[in-house]
Amino acid sequence: MPIVEHRAVLSCKQATAFHTSQDYALRQQWGPFAAKLESESTTNGRRIITVTAWHGLTMVVEYVAWLPPERAAIRMLKGPRVLASFAGTWAFVETGEQQVTANFRYQIKAARGWGWLEPLMLRYFSWETKRRLHALQRYLEHTCEC
Repeated sequence: MPIVEHRAVLSCKQATAFHTSQDYALRQQWGPFAAKLESESTTNGRRIITVTAWHGLTMVVEYVAWLPPERAAIRMLKGPRVLASFAGTWAFVETGEQQVTANFRYQIKAARGWGWLEPLMLRYFSWETKRRLHALQRYLEHTCEC
């Protein structure tokens, strides 16, 4: 499955980076991708998120891993018809005092009949991933008292 992966060094504590990235009220303040985020917890403890991107497309994902302050992982339950599957991991590794390396990794697979579009999808998700990492980095640098 094709992978998009980018890293950034954040000047903060690991717990702060994780919390800022996973708190949806905060993400609305710094994240350029989602125009709307809706979170729900099911009766069996699953955490489901509906993400509506700035361009209007919607994806429903569920958390498959939740290991604060190190990692969170999601997989797509329902999304745009051009995607057969989508999964992502955000990992935060302490690399020094007040320094964390954030690694955003996404696996993307085009739906049957849309394979010709996969290279463009990868370029788009790569661009969005870099943009999100830089936005998180800027937000933490300007608002965080780590």
